[in-house]
Amino acid sequence: MTLVPEPFAAAENHAVRSRVLPGSSLAVFSLGSHAFSGSVVKRSQSRTFELVNHVDGVDHHTGADFDDLLAALVRGRLGKDGLVSVAECEAAKRAFGPSAVISGVEVGRDEFVEEIRPSIDHLVSTFVRALGTVQPDAVLLVGGGCRMPAIGDALSASVDCRVLAEAPPSTRSPKDWRSPPVWS
Repeated sequence: MTLVPEPFAAAENHAVRSRVLPGSSLAVFSLGSHAFSGSVVKRSQSRTFELVNHVDGVDHHTGADFDDLLAALVRGRLGKDGLVSVAECEAAKRAFGPSAVISGVEVGRDEFVEEIRPSIDHLVSTFVRALGTVQPDAVLLVGGGCRMPAIGDALSASVDCRVLAEAPPSTRSPKDWRSPPVWS
């Protein structure tokens, strides 16, 4: 087994399903529970990928921070003695409909997104700076934090290319592997 850095793995995974010509660039926006990174890779003539640019977000909110912000919203309504399960907040964050009920408190998706908007804007602006002058053919979203529609929406508004949600193979059936969800 060979381990490869995440941007290369995401690009290769995408290239299995979609034609990526030599000279084409892909951007990878990775947001997990505890880390954020942005990368740009370019398909070489030998059909491998080369790193063009990379940034790690050491001062950025990540998925766990968003869980904590959602818990704080709920805790604010319950009072200082209110108990809120962070695991319940994480599950609600991933499955947010128009609203979610957490520890008996209803929180609207729009309200939550407004709470995390500054963090999302910071992530996206860092990512756009990492792109530099490169115009990628697509942005690949990887990591659990990217399951929030607000992330894809913010990126779609900031880049001039397709934004594709790269779901991990463990969450998709083999028949779905050939066509990733398209964000924009």
